[in-house]
Amino acid sequence: ALAVAATALFALFHGVAHGLELPEMSSPWAYAAGFVAATAALHALGYAMVRVLPQAAAPLVRITGAASAAAGVWLLAA
Repeated sequence: ALAVAATALFALFHGVAHGLELPEMSSPWAYAAGFVAATAALHALGYAMVRVLPQAAAPLVRITGAASAAAGVWLLAA
């Protein structure tokens, strides 16, 4: 239950951060639709990778997870 609450809180602040990045001349609806479409595409790609490449998926997930973590550390350090 604590993990769910922490995830929800992180998601809320993450969404607010993206909302604050909204360009002044942009349509909020188009901006939100773009984020929803990009999120759906990323989820679909991850799901497809795990379903289509069962033997290769585990190492690829670990490698991409490590790359994502390294990018996060790099962004924090910059």
